[in-house]
Amino acid sequence: MKYHSTFLRASALASVVAGTLALTACGGGEDSAANASTASASDAGTASVASTTGGTAKALAIVPIGGGGGSAVGYILSPLPKLVNTLRQIYVDPSNPKASDSNSGLFGTPLKTLAAAVATMKPGDDIIVGQGVYREQLTLPAGLAWGTLNTVLRAAVPGSATINGSDLIGGWAQINSDTWAVAWSGDEPEQVYRNGTLLKQIGGTVFGGFPNDPKNPLAGLYPPGGIWPGRVAGDKNSLQPNSFTYDASERKVYVRLSSALASGEKLEVSTRQFNILATAINGLTIDGMVFDHANTSFTDRHGAVNIAGNNNKIQNTTIRNMDSFCVQMDGDNNQLVNSTLSNCGQAGVSASGHYATISGNNVTNSNTRGFYKSWEAGGMKFTGGIGLIDSTVSNNTVTLTNGDAIWFDWTPERVVISGNTTAYNTGHGIHFEASTAATITNNISYGNGQRGIYLLESTNSSISSNIAFGNTNEGIAIANGVRSGSDPSLLPYGNSMSSNTSAWNDAHGNRIQIMLPGLSYTNTSNKNRVHSPDVVPRYTEDWVSSTNPYKQGLPAWTAYSGQDTASKESYGAMPSSLSSALAAKKMLTSADLPPMLQVAGCANTSTCP
Repeated sequence: MKYHSTFLRASALASVVAGTLALTACGGGEDSAANASTASASDAGTASVASTTGGTAKALAIVPIGGGGGSAVGYILSPLPKLVNTLRQIYVDPSNPKASDSNSGLFGTPLKTLAAAVATMKPGDDIIVGQGVYREQLTLPAGLAWGTLNTVLRAAVPGSATINGSDLIGGWAQINSDTWAVAWSGDEPEQVYRNGTLLKQIGGTVFGGFPNDPKNPLAGLYPPGGIWPGRVAGDKNSLQPNSFTYDASERKVYVRLSSALASGEKLEVSTRQFNILATAINGLTIDGMVFDHANTSFTDRHGAVNIAGNNNKIQNTTIRNMDSFCVQMDGDNNQLVNSTLSNCGQAGVSASGHYATISGNNVTNSNTRGFYKSWEAGGMKFTGGIGLIDSTVSNNTVTLTNGDAIWFDWTPERVVISGNTTAYNTGHGIHFEASTAATITNNISYGNGQRGIYLLESTNSSISSNIAFGNTNEGIAIANGVRSGSDPSLLPYGNSMSSNTSAWNDAHGNRIQIMLPGLSYTNTSNKNRVHSPDVVPRYTEDWVSSTNPYKQGLPAWTAYSGQDTASKESYGAMPSSLSSALAAKKMLTSADLPPMLQVAGCANTSTCP
């Protein structure tokens, strides 16, 4: 709809750091060496990990920091290899006893905070971040002459450095047997965690006052429930076990817990709008970092990891447990690759610009806060302004999202959408809306709550060699919409559908596997493999109604439409092993699939048994 505003990586070294060596979790705030578990110096060793940003892979020695008496209270890494086209190396390592923000930042005399590194940041800097939890918001300097140098923010060990948007808050006063409160002077918090578990939010406002402010620009959309039907109304008197609320009149945060707070126990409360904010920045690479918790939605719907500019890259990074969008990238030639996004409050990815690459990412469990899924929520949402143009969205896995998995809306053009897996999302697997010239190919979409692949009010696009099965509505659909009556540019002309497999879709409706718009729109469909569970497959041009019944069987469909003259159809029950896997929301491999789902379409007889 047109209403918008503009892992941890598993490595041998990460396993050593997390387990065998029991390294200190040092950084800003509470995570100091004094609070860390100790390990004997004999536990120190070496491990190898490849540099993930270029350069030569070298062994990284884990060096114990002596604590006296032959013990060690923490570890740092030996110098990392210099990356291509960078200038200075700046080390941030608060676990090092010599760390100080008055240091040079050279290896051996590292900085203590990321803020100190960013304060003097220059194009071409390679900022190497030691392990720990950094409770800081990084606001990178804007408008510098970035040129063609590489500027890098990277974890010394991938997955070991976390930038956290919450603070540990103590001083909770007990109100009654299971309720506590603390005075609050900052922005209204959108998240409260206890021991890593998110408490349920009761009441609350987002996006500058919604829903309490009747003048909020989002107030009139989508009644009832508006843009946030998942909100639980209430106040401090409505708290459930393991929930929280903010009382604006008292300026207090209240929590109700299922077990008592221990003496001095602290809760994590979201305080920072962004984990990282980089505007007008070019040539930045973020590599191997972890971003966790934020308070973004209090004012607007943005990404907690928010980068605007050109030629930027996020890679091998984990972004999780956010209250709005996990990541937002705007500009040209930007990349989000090989990263993991999970538990994103509103959506996983927002991006706009030319020549973007969104590839190899794992996005799961988005829209945890229950925003209206047909508005602006889901796994990936590309919309508004110029959308994505001449870009690639490929080889991503998007699952278990409360909404559409991959959604393009309102002006994206010439986007290649290939090799993606979309499964068990409540909305559509791939949704291309009010846009043009997509190439949608070699995707697999299954177990979704609506259509597998859906083109709405879009033109001149190709849907080929995809597999859609076990989706609640039609497997693959090209459709007209209500807006085209006033905007002819939204009439769905010139699309093609070929060599796809659509099977066991629409099991609770009309058993329709393929849908095209009206005959006058010059769309084509052919060489598809179509299979229904218990009746001969059904087809339709435009929405089924009393005046527009579906066509049952290829002969009737072909005689009516002239389409699918070389397509094949069949029917029969889904194998019990596959239906059980779908019911359990299992991620499937080729070994789980019957032959008809292992190769898409009917380009030749060998691929269409």
